Order: sequence, then structure tokens, then C-alpha cells
Amino acid sequence: MIWLDHVVRVVPDFAATERQFRDKYGLEAARWEMFPGSGVASRLFVLGNAGIELMGVRDAADAAEHPFGRLVLAAVKEGERWLGTAIGTDELDVHAGRLSMRPMTVASVNSKGARSTFRLLGDPLSNAPPLPFFIEWARGTDPWPREEAALNPGFTGVKRVEAAGDPRAVADHLGGGFDFMSVVEGVPGIRAVILDTEGGETRIG
Repeated sequence: MIWLDHVVRVVPDFAATERQFRDKYGLEAARWEMFPGSGVASRLFVLGNAGIELMGVRDAADAAEHPFGRLVLAAVKEGERWLGTAIGTDELDVHAGRLSMRPMTVASVNSKGARSTFRLLGDPLSNAPPLPFFIEWARGTDPWPREEAALNPGFTGVKRVEAAGDPRAVADHLGGGFDFMSVVEGVPGIRAVILDTEGGETRIG
């Protein structure tokens, strides 16, 4: 089983994007996730049982000395944009075998001091756009808790990602066609993220 877990947006200025999301869309950020030693952090928005992740650099000196940090620094220099789509699964090893890829384990610590562990198959920094990456959260982890979703009561989830690229390649990567990702021919990349709301849809380009 797979589902749309979250979408990653790379940002050069956390505060500016958070302010834009609040003023333009009525979205409130929930928490920080830090990746120890890398200088990289993420600001999370919880929307129902999914989310938006703003990824960027909080300590440029640390980032410059860390492999992951250097990748994010390079991404930030290209400007703010949607970077990748995280597809949730509880069968990561099945997809690893199907795609002949090796999973990697990642650890983070949030702004409340709680640690999280998850496994990735691919990642938003190295996957060719708009190919999504897979994520499997450790057993017992709730990445999008109800109390944080309450910060955005009018939003019920992330409905779909609109992207351009090779539709057949994306479908093959996912293992089939799914309504949470729409791909048309064009310059590869994510064009917009569509949020489910109580009153319809909200589009963030």
C-alpha cells in the first residue's frame, strides 16, 4: 500500500515562506525537525494525515562540512521551489526490490526534543524530477499528529501533486497510476500542490 505522505519545498528563508503561507493560504507551521550535524532543518505544516515540509539551511557553516548539508546548500542556491514528493509505504523493502534500490535510514530530532527514525528509498535531492521518493516511518511514529493538524482546521489533507515530466516513468516508479499524482509532458518538475479544504481546494504553485 502507498499514499501521499508529504511534499518537500526547498526554501532560502524559512521565515519569509512561513509568513507567505500564513498570509496567503492561512497555513500555520507546527514544528521543526533538525538533522543533527548537517546544518539542515525542516519546518512542517500538518494537514490532516499528510503535510508540507519546508527544507533549508539553519547553520551554513555546519552544512558546508556535511555531505547532506552541501546538497541542501546547492539546492537552496537555485531558489525556492517544490523539490520532491514523499510517498508513504509500509512495504519499503518490496519497492526496493522492484526498483533495485537500496534503502537508507535517517534520524531527526524535533523542536520538542523527540527523536524520529525513518527509511527512505531515493530522496528529493537526488531523484530525477518529478520522480517521487518513498518513505517508511518507524513503527509507532505519528509524523502528522492530530494536535498539530488542529493548527490548520480548515485543511483536510494534501490531495495531489501536479507535475511535468515523463508520465510513464513516474507510473513505473510508483508501480501504477495513482490519483494523488498528476503528470503531463513538459519540463520536469513539480508545478503545484493541491490541498483539500472544507470548502474545496487550495492550489500552491
